[in-house]
Amino acid sequence: MAGEDIFPDKDFIANLNFTNNKAHIYNPYFCNFCKKKSFYIISPLHALTDTQNVLLGYLTICYDLSAINEITADYRNLGDTGEVYLVNKDKVMITESRFIQNASLRQRVDTEPVRKILGSSQEITGIYTDYRGFQTVGVSIYIPEYQWILIAEINKAELFAPLKTLRTVSLTLNVSCCLLVSYIGTLFALSISRPVQKLKYVTDMFSAGKLEERVSLHRDDELGELAHSFNSMADIIVRELHCSKHNMAELIKSELKYRSVINNSSALISIKDLNGRYILINSAYENFIHKKLNEVTGKTIHDVFPGDSADKIELQEKKVLEAKHPLKSEVQIVFNDVQHTFISTTFPLYNAESAMYAIGCISTDITDLKKMQEELLQSKTLQGLGVMATGIAHEFNNILTIIDANIQLLIRQNKGREKLLEELAIIRKSCKDGAEVVRRMNEFTRTSSNPKKMIPVNINDIAENVVIFTKPRWKDMAEGEGLKYEFNREGLKKVPNIMGNPAELREVILNIFMNAFDAMPEGGTISLSTWQSNGNVFLRIADTGIGMSDEVMKKIFDPFFTNKKKGMGLGMSVVYGIVRRHGGTIEIQSQPEKGSIFTMKFPSTAEAEVKVIPLKTTAKDYKDKKKNSHRILVVEDELVIGNIVKNFLSDHGYIVQYVNEGCKAIDLLAKECFDLVLCDIGIPDVSGWEIIKFSETLEKKPKIGIITGFLDITEKYKNEHLQPDFVVTKPYELEDVLTSVRKVFEI
Repeated sequence: MAGEDIFPDKDFIANLNFTNNKAHIYNPYFCNFCKKKSFYIISPLHALTDTQNVLLGYLTICYDLSAINEITADYRNLGDTGEVYLVNKDKVMITESRFIQNASLRQRVDTEPVRKILGSSQEITGIYTDYRGFQTVGVSIYIPEYQWILIAEINKAELFAPLKTLRTVSLTLNVSCCLLVSYIGTLFALSISRPVQKLKYVTDMFSAGKLEERVSLHRDDELGELAHSFNSMADIIVRELHCSKHNMAELIKSELKYRSVINNSSALISIKDLNGRYILINSAYENFIHKKLNEVTGKTIHDVFPGDSADKIELQEKKVLEAKHPLKSEVQIVFNDVQHTFISTTFPLYNAESAMYAIGCISTDITDLKKMQEELLQSKTLQGLGVMATGIAHEFNNILTIIDANIQLLIRQNKGREKLLEELAIIRKSCKDGAEVVRRMNEFTRTSSNPKKMIPVNINDIAENVVIFTKPRWKDMAEGEGLKYEFNREGLKKVPNIMGNPAELREVILNIFMNAFDAMPEGGTISLSTWQSNGNVFLRIADTGIGMSDEVMKKIFDPFFTNKKKGMGLGMSVVYGIVRRHGGTIEIQSQPEKGSIFTMKFPSTAEAEVKVIPLKTTAKDYKDKKKNSHRILVVEDELVIGNIVKNFLSDHGYIVQYVNEGCKAIDLLAKECFDLVLCDIGIPDVSGWEIIKFSETLEKKPKIGIITGFLDITEKYKNEHLQPDFVVTKPYELEDVLTSVRKVFEI
């Protein structure tokens, strides 16, 4: 029955007036829920609080008409035609008839006593035609509380039959019948009206908020059961009210928890109605858009976000309206000129009737995460390229060493042949260019820097030095071509030092400058700015050039990528590698025809004592001295290189033995004594490190020199805990090898 109308007349409750604090009685009818002929007493039910009188509902008591029939159907002492029945205000019999089957709520009674009472509330006693069309002697009594009419009748013929004997007896009988009818009516009224009136009174008190009121009625009939039912129902209502108060308190507590959760969430949470108007936003959303909830309530997404961004968000909400289930998406929006990337879950909200009434959205800003992913991907790419570059460097440097070493020998053997020497010099320069390409590729893929080469430097000083260094390019040469370049250095603020390699940092800034000049073929401005924040130093370089597309920005740090007609595409790759080795990051902002901005971040450091970087020792002219006592073992898997080194050192007076396998080198070291072991690292059967380790076990330990095609060999293999006396990287000058050997023996 919950939620259904129990009255045929749907406007009945709405039309009732309870201002007199009295209950109302609904006309008897056949109740579809009780499956009985019944009548109802209805009263409003209020909960009294300190501040207001709250209507909770309506208290309804259902009475079975059969309880009344038990009283009116007692025909004892009523003869053969006497009966008592009730008629309602609609002139319908509401109790059973003695003569007509199932007359209750069906038989219409439009007789004189009914009309007089309904018309003028005039009760009568007399002779009239009853509802069956018979002459009847009857009496009527009006019960105004229920608008019912109690009628007692007896057939006129039966009543006046004794007049054949005595008129007096007839008169006496007539009076007796009237008195009997009156007595029966009074008895009925008292037996029905008083208990009902008592129920009505208690109902009025209960509905007025006096919830302690109960019906004190002890009877074994239907009215007693009704009183007991009312009392039980009142107890249930009181318990439900207490439970309702508890539930309301829990609901408020739950609401506070819900508010606390969404307002403490770092995600942007919003709810909009089906017309796209804001209903709710959380604190994170307010902080992001710099507006409070009351400022956006009732507004649309286009009132808060710029056009393109609003269109993207609105499109996702429309998809959810069509799909009617949650959708997850990645959305890029621009707000306050800053691009943000969000992972958004947009979902429909349904009410208790399963009807969609709003659209919710939870958005997490993953802008920083996306940058970290890109950096991680770039780092993984560097690792892969690093492995490849190491192998290429070794093999390529071996090839270049063979060519260069032979050229050096040819140059020494053909002094005075200028034409040949010029051509050999060209070939040597090409070898050196090839070695430089390998070095730059290795620089790009190298992710760590040698801490011995890192000193405290000021990024402002580095930038100023590069500006001065490039002045011929951006001033003298440009003015000669009718171009004008300007440097804006007003943004250079005082910042702490960073740990860095000055040469590498200059290379970073120089590469960015050169790219900027190329991007401004008709002249322009380069702006420099620095600042510090959260223990980091920032350097920003902005130009007014042609800018870059998103596709170019994604590839700009890839090795060998270039959109220029000349160049190898390694400049920005090297920039990225150097910045990463300094523990920093580099970001690009650019749009076509709107210039480019490079922002670099480096960890700052406290002022420290400046370390002096040892300069590379250059070869000196040593006088050849015969040192036949110095024995050298050369270990090199490349036969050509090994023989060149062996012959070169032998020509300078050393006793040299050469092997091209690691196992042979170990066998020789076990049998013979050597003053110097000069070996490569990448030997196929036994690595150079294994040979060096074996040398450390000898009673007479030889000096160790490494000649290798691997770059930064000591850094890459620092975990070997073996420090050679010197390292020469391929391709090399033979004179450098000779100088290193002589220095070892001089110590």
